[in-house]
Amino acid sequence: MEDFGKTFASMKEPGDFVIHLIYFTCMYSPIRICIEAGVFRHLATSSHPVPIADLIKTLKREADTEQDIAEREQYMTRMLSAVCSINLADESAPNIYEANELTRSLADPGFEAGFIMLHDTTMGPHSTNLHMLQWAIANGYKAPTTSTDGPYQQARGIAGTTSFEDWTKRTPEHMSNLSKYMSRVQKDRLNWSEWFPADVLFGPSSAGSEEEVFMVNVGGGYGHDLSGLASRYPDRRMRLIVEDQPEVIAEAKEQTLDGRVELKEHNFFHPQPIKHAKIVSINKPSTL
Repeated sequence: MEDFGKTFASMKEPGDFVIHLIYFTCMYSPIRICIEAGVFRHLATSSHPVPIADLIKTLKREADTEQDIAEREQYMTRMLSAVCSINLADESAPNIYEANELTRSLADPGFEAGFIMLHDTTMGPHSTNLHMLQWAIANGYKAPTTSTDGPYQQARGIAGTTSFEDWTKRTPEHMSNLSKYMSRVQKDRLNWSEWFPADVLFGPSSAGSEEEVFMVNVGGGYGHDLSGLASRYPDRRMRLIVEDQPEVIAEAKEQTLDGRVELKEHNFFHPQPIKHAKIVSINKPSTL
């Protein structure tokens, strides 16, 4: 196991490895849901690829309508997309799945029991991961239809509130951590402006204007994305505006940014106050 870990880590840049590690926590929910739905067992015992419609037949309920079935197929397709992305099953054609060696291993009753035991005993009562499973079972393996009453809200007893509102009002440290994380991720990523030649990005004008708002980044965190754009074109006159929640902007003011980057408080659920910007980029967080 130690040799595998070293080999796996050596195949990626350190930053990429850590990013995958951070997001892997979220993968436990779709795996656990697919175990509960019998997906791995079904695939492991099938001698041919299985369409999604056949794969979830055992989940059918007496009162199901065609709409219920369609929603269930869509939801389980999402779960399988996650599962297949880490090779726990193969999607041999769109919405058609088959087992591989990892599928068959995970379908083994002993390994299946081990995953269930560790997942269900380590994901505490306020864990979104655990409530993802409980939601799937209680709602017939269908996705929430509202952004204010899903697994996140149920885990915290805040039905009627979006996760975004919860982050910014009740737990501002989550928004702070998200901003710090996204700023760190950007250090290991090519700035998007490098994908475009200057004449494509700016048009025929090469100088720009100090009054012209070239770009507004809504939900732009600490402003490192726009600062990266500015550093690529140090002599160009332009205004670059970062908009975010007051708590984030307060922390952004402590960062070292290009002088052309302006920081403004703004809630993107409200009308956009900046008019006639050439580019408006919206970083919208998940509300489920």
